[in-house]
Amino acid sequence: MIVEFNGLPGSGKTAVSDILCKNLNHAGHPSGLYKDMTYGGSKNKIQKLILVLKEISFKELMDLFAVAGSVAHRVDLQQIRRILIAERICIAYRNRKNDNRIFVVDQGIVQAMLSIVHTYGIKDEARFLFYTGKILYRYNCLYINAVSDETLSLQRIRDRNLSGGSRMNCITNDDVLLEELSKQRRSLTLLRKSLCESKCIDLSMDQAPDENANIIFHYLLNETDDQR
Repeated sequence: MIVEFNGLPGSGKTAVSDILCKNLNHAGHPSGLYKDMTYGGSKNKIQKLILVLKEISFKELMDLFAVAGSVAHRVDLQQIRRILIAERICIAYRNRKNDNRIFVVDQGIVQAMLSIVHTYGIKDEARFLFYTGKILYRYNCLYINAVSDETLSLQRIRDRNLSGGSRMNCITNDDVLLEELSKQRRSLTLLRKSLCESKCIDLSMDQAPDENANIIFHYLLNETDDQR
């Protein structure tokens, strides 16, 4: 099973996912993070690209290009790079379909599709919802909607180490960062409409990470009991 988080940068997705994974393992439910789903070994980018190309689903790739085509902009190289990242996540999900472990993913396919569209503005909403829903429903994940406002995300981004790798850490002007977060929130709100046919939990990220992790933990235990 895959538990995938989505939410604004700085909303606390990674903190909750790390605690959840530890709690599951401690309770005797084998689990892992996204890094445990992907190919280990070499960090050579060319080798990783070859592995992705070998397992790529061209039908799914066309669906991702259709998502990119829903924005008010011609598909560009930046979007193509993000489409390939999204497909790499889909490959990892497909390869773990029959794995008995619970995988907790803080940056999954929802976030990947968000990165494809949010900087351009969605022009064809119906097309966007159709293709995102088609992709998201395919993997039968439990989607965790990390709900937070831009002010909370801004505060947490500022509390992080500014030398980190996140693009958000590089935006030093608070007004510019708030505008960027607002754009992401609008696209994310629309993207979450695609999850209406999937299993979802809404989490208020105002709560402590361990409280939110416990909410998901108990949901998963109930799911496991219902399947027995």
